[in-house]
Amino acid sequence: TVADEARVTQILANLADNARNAAGDTGRVEFHCGQSATGVFVLVGDSGPGVPEADRERIFGRLVRLDTARRRDRGGSGLGLTIARGLARAHGGDLTCEASGFRLTLPYG
Repeated sequence: TVADEARVTQILANLADNARNAAGDTGRVEFHCGQSATGVFVLVGDSGPGVPEADRERIFGRLVRLDTARRRDRGGSGLGLTIARGLARAHGGDLTCEASGFRLTLPYG
């Protein structure tokens, strides 16, 4: 399967935006890429507080926003991660949340 460049870019843009918001104005966002026997991965991390373990699956639900204090115009609608995971899975991969950040995995073509 060949990845749709626009959709993978959309996933990465969403993750970068989430990380930027979590890290704040003086924080740091990092991308780490790698490969395994079955595919490739991108790990997106930031210097923000992280996602509590109990919420790491819940944040992929529709309209879920963990930071209720953040205004909607700066915090998003709560659909971005749902859409990003759906796009990753449509490519045969996945999007997960780990202690170190978000991991996008995609299989080799």
